[in-house]
Amino acid sequence: MRQNINHLVWNGQNHLGFDGVIFSFFHGLFQFSNRAYKQTLTIDNLDQLPTDDTTLILMQKILCYDWKTISASIAIIQIFWKELAISVLHLLPYMFAGKAVPLILRQIALLITGHQTSSSLSACMINLVGTDATRFFDCSMYFHFLWEAPIEFLSGLYLIYSIIGFLPALCGYLLFIFVILVQIICSRTLSEYHDNIAKCADKRIQVLSEMTNAFHIVKMNNWEDLTEKRVNSMREHEFSTIRKTYLIRALNMGLFVAATLSISLATIGYIWLTNGSVVSIDIFTAISFYGVIRTPVASYMPIAIEKTLHLRMTVKRIDELLQQSEQQTLEPSNADQYQ
Repeated sequence: MRQNINHLVWNGQNHLGFDGVIFSFFHGLFQFSNRAYKQTLTIDNLDQLPTDDTTLILMQKILCYDWKTISASIAIIQIFWKELAISVLHLLPYMFAGKAVPLILRQIALLITGHQTSSSLSACMINLVGTDATRFFDCSMYFHFLWEAPIEFLSGLYLIYSIIGFLPALCGYLLFIFVILVQIICSRTLSEYHDNIAKCADKRIQVLSEMTNAFHIVKMNNWEDLTEKRVNSMREHEFSTIRKTYLIRALNMGLFVAATLSISLATIGYIWLTNGSVVSIDIFTAISFYGVIRTPVASYMPIAIEKTLHLRMTVKRIDELLQQSEQQTLEPSNADQYQ
């Protein structure tokens, strides 16, 4: 215990920032409570607490300012500017990765446009650089919830089971699993709809590009009405898919809002129907655990699955684009060889 206390004092002396103070406080509290859990504390245990108040060093930095002439925001920045700089440095790789993906896709597009390309490939490249590039960035924001959310789900099940019992916790978690499965199905459907939207956008850009390049032929043959009907039908099909996408998103949001209330009602209803004896503090604690695990499990994990499936579709589109470009590059060389 004495060694742990000395380690606590060392941490407080070497990490004088706000995060160091918080870490030292909770580290000491954990060590003290861990000892109290194993044996009965006596007055002699208090003598082993550290006598050096390391927070006074931070307090002296705060008290050295004349608060009548300086703003609190300026003082906080001057005290914690190192911690702020470290947090900014941690964000730089994330920012660079987000900017690098569009540049990489741009280089791919420039490499392809160096050869003779069709209008369909040009439409794919425009949609790729304009829309699909952001999917790499979006997936990186939520990808870690694919492993974090199941861990929180299982740990929450164990904690709720230890508080209110196995069967009430299982009753609530079965409804939770149903909500998660519905949201996963919705995420897969959204991924398919987004793929259809991307294909519709490619086709629309291709048609508009052809119309722009051959507008004199359209005017000469009086095809304005036919062209307008064709474009409107394509747009209507695309808008229909977009409307279905937003309806499924609304269903996802409704399930997320109603998840905690429905799961709490199922848990309390099971206890009431079986005449179980559970105190109110245990019920409220279990409901709070449901609220804690609701956001990562019922919201972020389906979004992570959706973004991952979107990224998978994007990678397939990039592969198809590169294969088509390679095929068009080889066809002229083969023709020259036969000549």
